[in-house]
Amino acid sequence: ALDEQRAELVAEYVELEARETARREVAELNLRQVLEEPSATREALRQAEGFASLAGEEARDARAHASELRTELEELAAVVMPRFDALRAEEGALEARAGPLRRRAGELEEALWAREQLLATYEDRIADQRRKETELEHAF
Repeated sequence: ALDEQRAELVAEYVELEARETARREVAELNLRQVLEEPSATREALRQAEGFASLAGEEARDARAHASELRTELEELAAVVMPRFDALRAEEGALEARAGPLRRRAGELEEALWAREQLLATYEDRIADQRRKETELEHAF
């Protein structure tokens, strides 16, 4: 088991050493190319500066656009928020008036129910009275 672990560790070490050697060789090759071809390096630097300049311009444009949007939003809020606050106040006033009206509606519903019950009682009594009168008429 130790021999297997030792073999695995040696294999990993050899693989890591090979990767490191390959990385160094690629880096050296890239350095030689840069040193041998200064015009390519200058061109790459010029392109990088151009990209940086474009990115800076886009960032400035984005900040200007954000500033314009913020201004528009502030102007819109100046118009909308007072109206919104007024509507909230009006809603509060309506809610304050609605409370007593709801209570009164509840009272009226209870009174109507009581009258309907009383009417049903009277209708039952009238029906009983008519039945009794009919029975008496048939009895005589």
